[in-house]
Amino acid sequence: MDSLVVTLSFGFFLLTFTGIGALSSKFSKSSSEDYLVASRNVNPWLIALSAVSTNNSGYMFIGLIGFTWRQGVEAIWITFGWIVGDLLTWFWVHKRVREQSEEMGAASVPSLLAMDSKGKSQRAILVAAGILTFLFLGGYAAAQLKAGSATLHALFGWPTWLGAVLGIAIVTVYCMSGGIRASIWTDAAQSVVMIGAMSMLVGTCMVEVGGLGALFEQLKAIDPTLVDVMPRGLAFGLGLYIMGFVFGGIATIGQPHILIRFMAIDASDSIKKARNIYFVWYTFFSATALLAGLYSRVILPDLASGLDAAAAVAATESALPALSVKMLPSLLIGVMLAGLFSATMSTADSQILSCSAAVTQDVIPRWRQSYLASKLA
Repeated sequence: MDSLVVTLSFGFFLLTFTGIGALSSKFSKSSSEDYLVASRNVNPWLIALSAVSTNNSGYMFIGLIGFTWRQGVEAIWITFGWIVGDLLTWFWVHKRVREQSEEMGAASVPSLLAMDSKGKSQRAILVAAGILTFLFLGGYAAAQLKAGSATLHALFGWPTWLGAVLGIAIVTVYCMSGGIRASIWTDAAQSVVMIGAMSMLVGTCMVEVGGLGALFEQLKAIDPTLVDVMPRGLAFGLGLYIMGFVFGGIATIGQPHILIRFMAIDASDSIKKARNIYFVWYTFFSATALLAGLYSRVILPDLASGLDAAAAVAATESALPALSVKMLPSLLIGVMLAGLFSATMSTADSQILSCSAAVTQDVIPRWRQSYLASKLA
């Protein structure tokens, strides 16, 4: 691996994402509604790509691939359940969110939740939901920055704080420039890099190992349980196991940084188009992540060798960067690294903007119309 080439490739994409976010400021208006919901006129393509990028954060690149390395084919049930639950919310919730948020003039999820049937805000609900949003999404954003910095540490040996600071600096630049519009634009660009990087890696692994038949044969030779579809050790059966992940997918409605995107779409009738785009991307990307986890088990069979349980989990969660280093040329390692890092940033930026909305729209509503207060928060 040529570290200089990797760094330059990685840096190029980060600068590109930052530039896209900054460019969005040319289309911004100096109002809190534009800063927080982009004046409710965003194209459904951008909404779909942004929502899927925000939803598939470090979990997909780090957690799911690591779990697949350890457990094998049975990891498919996590993705299946999550997609089913997420799909239910698209039919059940998102169109109503778009319609009612505009009707009530809500620019944050807590503001929408706190409105009664007469359009009057319930102060106690508003403040409580705003504080919860700030505390939990603040911690969630920190977890994303940690996931990105852990990858940089694994590849370059950089101190973990450096990757977090880098992420903070980039997110701050484009969030201060264009608010939610900048977040949506950069998320859409990041989603293209994410799926391109994963497709390149899986394609390279297929050339090395072979197709699904060869992959399954080699997995079986390592451990026959790796090709078992049925999860092992289920105390309450497969149905409840899958149902847990279905409810995980449904719980996207409890994530304001995702739900706010449907307040920003250009019309409630555009939700159907956005849904179709979203699930085509989501299903394909989930499949590539699962395949990356399975191929990494064959190509990197000793990744967790000799480690105790906790250390083994940590080691397998670095399967994607380790696989990239082994299989890709230096230039493409930088692309993959940018895809992984951008996945964490695409979630963190959205969460930080939701925290801003929680402060100015919910906890201190006298700042509701202040564009400056939204940016400072």
